[in-house]
Amino acid sequence: MTPSKAFHIACTQFKESPEMLDIFLASISPKVQKLHLKFVTMDFLKRGQNFTFPSMKILEYSFNGGNLHYGDFEEAIEIMTKIFCPKEIAKYQRLEELTFIYDDILAMKLRQLANYNTNKRHDILVELLKNRSKDIRRIMFKESISQYNMCTLEKPTNLGQLTLVEYCGINDENLLKLIANLKYLEQLDFIDYNMKISELLLWQIVLTCPSLKILTLSSVLMNFEYGYIYMEDALDNRSLPLTLHWDNTDANEELIRHHFNHPKLKHSFSQLKSDLFSCNMIQIHLRPLQ
Repeated sequence: MTPSKAFHIACTQFKESPEMLDIFLASISPKVQKLHLKFVTMDFLKRGQNFTFPSMKILEYSFNGGNLHYGDFEEAIEIMTKIFCPKEIAKYQRLEELTFIYDDILAMKLRQLANYNTNKRHDILVELLKNRSKDIRRIMFKESISQYNMCTLEKPTNLGQLTLVEYCGINDENLLKLIANLKYLEQLDFIDYNMKISELLLWQIVLTCPSLKILTLSSVLMNFEYGYIYMEDALDNRSLPLTLHWDNTDANEELIRHHFNHPKLKHSFSQLKSDLFSCNMIQIHLRPLQ
């Protein structure tokens, strides 16, 4: 066999000769760095439990509904976990990317999903909104919110946290309209925004969302307009205090505390954890199914 570090395996090729599959996996498992499994069957997964892949860098795994029955999804996940569980993955020091692709994500009891919005035919958010809109608790958009219309964005009415990473392409009017519709929103994050936010817009956001508890401003260029009346209008009638979480802003802590001073306003200046998000990405956190 010619040495190779990457293999694309259509599992149906071994349907009639499982012994050949064992020989093949045994020969590639020690050194394979990239493995792309297509059209995986339950038989293939069960046989795969006999092998480990210590040099793995990239794993891609996909199947379609025709290969698995509805009730088999959880068993398939369990088997994959045994092969590539967190404890095993920790041993693969060279692992750089792990990708699972499922046609029926609604069958799984997942808490978190992430999607790269490169294929609108298979958009995770759109699919989840059809049947599980009330289960969506948090959404993170990175340069991707502009791909959705307002009708779609307003559907997850139980949303508790909305995170916008980098410039999102939504104008102030639509942003305020969206926030006003999210009655249970408790946290709004602007991360690596690199855009100016006026003081007027800041307090309009707070006024529009009485449920808001935390407003994060990271790498945001603040435009201090010294409009104290805006802050009073937004905070005086609030039943809950508001925390402004600042990180990497163009203003120092002393100026911020002096300018934004109100009994119902708290400030936090702790550094945010740096998560790696790819462009055009959406991450969704769900209330897990029982």
